[in-house]
Amino acid sequence: MNSGTAFHTADTPIELSEKANVRYELVIRQQPLRGRMSGNSMSQKRDRRLITPPLILQLVKYEHDTKIRVDESYSQFLCHLKLVRTPHPKRRTTSFELAMDELLGTPLSECVLLTDDTNRQGMFFIFPDLGIVSPGFYQISCQAFRIDLCLF
Repeated sequence: MNSGTAFHTADTPIELSEKANVRYELVIRQQPLRGRMSGNSMSQKRDRRLITPPLILQLVKYEHDTKIRVDESYSQFLCHLKLVRTPHPKRRTTSFELAMDELLGTPLSECVLLTDDTNRQGMFFIFPDLGIVSPGFYQISCQAFRIDLCLF
């Protein structure tokens, strides 16, 4: 691929388990399709070419299979990304390699309460400033988790 970056993300939602009757799901609301290569030398560090469109994930909570759009503890959720180099889609190989050194920007996002395109409130993770250093094919791995605050 010529100085570009292609992305692949799973079409199926990612489920997070908490209790038997409560589960969470990460839904891709907007996924990056392409990126432009950013330089990795010190003189090119200022050339921040971001992946487009920015990755936006929605966290959906289910209680007894009933969808709950907003959880009162939304501010306790974080989402972390990992960049994985994947083989060319036309090649038949299954080797995947962690490529965190290739990722520019902030791979951690806190959950925010926003209104979506259907005018409904929801819990979202937004990654607006991600860039890739080298051309290639990548997959973004997402992991959401909850931080419970403990007072001593």
